[in-house]
Amino acid sequence: MRINRFAFLLVLLVAAVNVFAGNAEEKKKGKTKPVYGFGYSFSITDSTVYFTEILELPEAKLQKKTKFLENRQMYSDQLKRYLEKGEPAAPDRTCTVFFSKNHATLKSIYLRIRRRNQLDKEIKTVKELTPEQFVFNAVKTEDE
Repeated sequence: MRINRFAFLLVLLVAAVNVFAGNAEEKKKGKTKPVYGFGYSFSITDSTVYFTEILELPEAKLQKKTKFLENRQMYSDQLKRYLEKGEPAAPDRTCTVFFSKNHATLKSIYLRIRRRNQLDKEIKTVKELTPEQFVFNAVKTEDE
């Protein structure tokens, strides 16, 4: 009888801990920090580079272990498709997305890369894509 009561209380305690841990995890999920990013595009055959402004990436998630942006290639592809279809068309460009949860850190990276491109004598034009021209769309993860 005492063993049954002890086992019952132990199971009840474990269940209560799991419920509270689940609630804490849900609260954390609701308060995730946004992920910011900017796009950068260049071509070996063209002297023009493109930058997007620093934007909040909609529904972006970072991988838990590596802290890399999930589906980052899809964000780069969005910029590449936009530039290929734009006026004037800019085919064969290499596009990348820089990202961070810290806006200030990303801003310093943005300014450093932009300054290097402006000082480079081979690059004639640095173009800024405004949010009216280009924004990143939400990317669905493999889980969804």
